[in-house]
Amino acid sequence: MITLLPLPVEAKEFTVREVTGADCAALDALYADEEVRKYVGTSSAFTRRPGESPDAAFQRGHVDTMRPAAIAAPTGSVLGALSLRRYDGNGAEPGDFEITIALRKDVRGRRIGSDVRSAVLDALRGGPAVRRVIARVAPGHKPSLHLVQALHFTKIGEQPNLHSGQLDGVFALDIN
Repeated sequence: MITLLPLPVEAKEFTVREVTGADCAALDALYADEEVRKYVGTSSAFTRRPGESPDAAFQRGHVDTMRPAAIAAPTGSVLGALSLRRYDGNGAEPGDFEITIALRKDVRGRRIGSDVRSAVLDALRGGPAVRRVIARVAPGHKPSLHLVQALHFTKIGEQPNLHSGQLDGVFALDIN
């Protein structure tokens, strides 16, 4: 496991922080959501075997990856999850990491995803590990497309989405 993003990342409406055992049920429900599964897939960190700890589940399938982080409201309730992983798709270069944000259905459309991504990009700038942030956007997923455009990501290609079978747009933003 590698350290890419110093946690916590704090903002007025949320904190991106390490996952605790108390978060697991909320994150299991998040990754069971049909829209999250369609666009993001599932995370082995939250697809646990009976009796398996989140850490053991995470170690099962992640190398060169930041352990997924919880996006929490000021009250502590989980709004979503964020992960960064080494990008190895078409056009990958050293220092490319893909950012993924998944939000609960009831908080989508409230700019939380945009604010989280902006805060995380600010926290990553100047760090040694991440040169370029990659975002994959499924066709027709207008909120994500709007977000990458608003943050000045540049489209660098397309890549098959293993969950939907469609071609995702691949966007990049140089941060260092």
